[in-house]
Amino acid sequence: MTGQPSLSREEFQSRAVHGIRWTLVHTVVAIIIGFGVNIVMARVLGVSEYGRLAYLTLMITTAGQAAELGLAGGVVQFGTKRHARGDHADVAELLRKSLGFRLLTFAPAVTCMILAIVQLDPLVLAVAILLGVWVKSFLGGATLSLSIENKTHRAAQNALVVNVLTQSAVLAAVLLAGRADAVWATQVIMATVGVTLALRFVDPHYRRALIRPKLPRRMPAGFWRYALPAGAAAIIGNLLISRTEVLFLTWWDMTVAAGLFAAAFGMANHVFSPAMALVGPLIPAVSGLREVDAASVGAALRRVVRTSSTAVGALVATAIAPIALLLPVIYGEDYSRAAPAFVALGLGAGAATVGGPLSAFLQARLGGGRLLRINTTSLVVNVVAIVTLLPLIGLWGAVIANLCGSFTRVSLLFIGEVRDTAVGLPGGLHDVLPLAAGALSALVAFGVGSVLPWAAWIGAPAAGLAGLASYAIGLVVTRAGLEPSDAAVVATMAPGRLRGPLALGLRVITRG
Repeated sequence: MTGQPSLSREEFQSRAVHGIRWTLVHTVVAIIIGFGVNIVMARVLGVSEYGRLAYLTLMITTAGQAAELGLAGGVVQFGTKRHARGDHADVAELLRKSLGFRLLTFAPAVTCMILAIVQLDPLVLAVAILLGVWVKSFLGGATLSLSIENKTHRAAQNALVVNVLTQSAVLAAVLLAGRADAVWATQVIMATVGVTLALRFVDPHYRRALIRPKLPRRMPAGFWRYALPAGAAAIIGNLLISRTEVLFLTWWDMTVAAGLFAAAFGMANHVFSPAMALVGPLIPAVSGLREVDAASVGAALRRVVRTSSTAVGALVATAIAPIALLLPVIYGEDYSRAAPAFVALGLGAGAATVGGPLSAFLQARLGGGRLLRINTTSLVVNVVAIVTLLPLIGLWGAVIANLCGSFTRVSLLFIGEVRDTAVGLPGGLHDVLPLAAGALSALVAFGVGSVLPWAAWIGAPAAGLAGLASYAIGLVVTRAGLEPSDAAVVATMAPGRLRGPLALGLRVITRG
């Protein structure tokens, strides 16, 4: 299975679009279901337990990333390039070694962290560790293989099914147990279902490799030189874009503030999940494109930045203010203080969403060292702001610190990519103008909604319309937005019956 022709530039774009289409379908369904489950979870668990769930998730995720040492990212990058060249035997060997590494390092480290901080009945805890850690580690190469094969549409289809099952199980755990630790254990166990079901989409040759572990010796040349800094960057990046502030709030016994921050931050991530989810299909697509047609990467970067900035700007302008006004109604009055914090964190999440594709382009160049430096600098800014502001202004200290870290990271990624792809700073800045217009429109909309003497159910739609009008004016004034060719590509991502209505909607945000 070697020497087969690689995919062409058109095939890479086609597969990326196909993957993005299914990823959007999965993400929209996941948001609808997850939104409902999240409301029940916040109301049943209460502010403090909701904060503990965020604490458990972040601590254990970080431990797993530290033990993995960047293995997953390295396997996807090196595996994708070899698969694109037709070197399938090398890919199978890489998958076998990655399995051996996970069993030797990842699973034991995560097990130790779980035993240290999770409080559950010993039998339940043992089942969670066995299924959620060891079985998942054994079968976890399935999702890596789908990325390597550029089968991101299959990965999204699988995730769609698994999400429905997972949210159903989580809802049952919330209602029956009512404890953060039990909810976390349910999520971990159900993650194993996802990797198990993904096996059916993996190429048979690779599938055999996924269950035959091999000692991780003699990895490809340059593998660890990329993986180690990229892995460290992933750990730091996760701390930066996750609810790291919850750790500090919990350590300083600000449990209510931790719950409020977790609710606001979680809701912001729900809003931007569709756009954030598109980064996954982009990583193997950009990596393969650079391998077969490096000259077109600069144009691809501009299209991705224009599209993401315009779409995210529209979402920021129309959704942030209405959701903030409805937050006390949705979650309960205990969460009313989270509404203004949600507006601020929503703006930061929008910027971070636009920065996601930029990191995909950097990783395609195997720029693990630069990504590590960017994430480290951003985390230092974040932590300094936390330590300085948290004792003074509590919740808002956490919010400001989060924004400082996010904007630092996105700015450094943006400057580096527009320089290295020869796009140029003026052109790059013009491409992100829609995001700035969306942020300003969101603030206008929240101000309008806050002063209207109406009930939230009436004021929220009015704020959304105000944001939309402000955003449309902003695009006209700045002469920014999608180009006609961008709109044509975006329209192809929708199912056939929806392409006509989508094309009409895209005219509002497309340059004439």
